[in-house]
Amino acid sequence: MNFEYKKEVAAGSVMAVFGVVILTLMATTYFPVSAKNTSSTCSATNPPADLYSGAPILGYTYSVFYNTTNGGILTVRAQQSCQLGGILPEIVQCTTKVGAYAYPSCTVGQPADEAVLNATADPSLRQMMTNGYINAFYVNVQTKLLTPYAGVTFSANYKQAYYNGQPITNGTRIAGQ
Repeated sequence: MNFEYKKEVAAGSVMAVFGVVILTLMATTYFPVSAKNTSSTCSATNPPADLYSGAPILGYTYSVFYNTTNGGILTVRAQQSCQLGGILPEIVQCTTKVGAYAYPSCTVGQPADEAVLNATADPSLRQMMTNGYINAFYVNVQTKLLTPYAGVTFSANYKQAYYNGQPITNGTRIAGQ
């Protein structure tokens, strides 16, 4: 009986060691020690002149900050992918205090009604960014895809956008915004 007990303890110990090894391998694969890539291959460089108009540019991540209530796009930011280390940038909101002392007050974190979308591989990113037609798109909150507002179309090279057949110019009001 004592021998059987020792045999079970030994088998359990071996299984426990294998379990720890497997968990360690999984943890280092899925949860790296550092979220940021500190590789020497990632160095700050001057962004290309067509970073936005030529989107997507290889090696850059395009983050779309949007309102989760209506999908309205607040801004788009492009950063070197290696600097982000596989995570999207945080939302930073800055306001200026009014009064005797005017100074910026910034908070980092995600407000309840804002989110960040990695739109680098979105099929509509090129259309939206070629000539800066951010106001002609929204983020579909169900599909998490960039979507042109109803009535918006583009020329073949995306250089001109139209709303209900009329060219979009500064001041064009698009329904749904």
